[in-house]
Amino acid sequence: MSLRRMPFLATIVAITMQTLSVAAAEQCHTAQGSERRAILAAARQPAEQALKQPVELVVRRIKVCGPWSFVIADMRKPGGAQIDWDSTVCAGDVSHLVGALLRKAGSGSWRVKASELCPTDVPWVDWASKYNAPAALWQ
Repeated sequence: MSLRRMPFLATIVAITMQTLSVAAAEQCHTAQGSERRAILAAARQPAEQALKQPVELVVRRIKVCGPWSFVIADMRKPGGAQIDWDSTVCAGDVSHLVGALLRKAGSGSWRVKASELCPTDVPWVDWASKYNAPAALWQ
């Protein structure tokens, strides 16, 4: 192949990669309505089990890409009251967040693939590769 054609091929590859990236990003959206309620209901379950009490999730971020969703939310008591953290597994100097990666099952219901309660770092930094989820969920 001649050297004169190399820049042309590089340009074609770059345009193709950009097109694929834009197409993948277009498939992502912020969950709304019944989809949002279903995702939050599934994401709430591990938090309620760990805290041994009902919780309400106050969403910071909820994104859906195809059959995948990622949620970051603050936890409160139903109605918005503050949780007594000292009596929970989240006692101490930790965040009061929950992060959850979910995947839509064949039945249409959302299933938690990974969940982190009260993280002190960013535990979901490797979830895209670990669970083969789209990286666009975290962008």
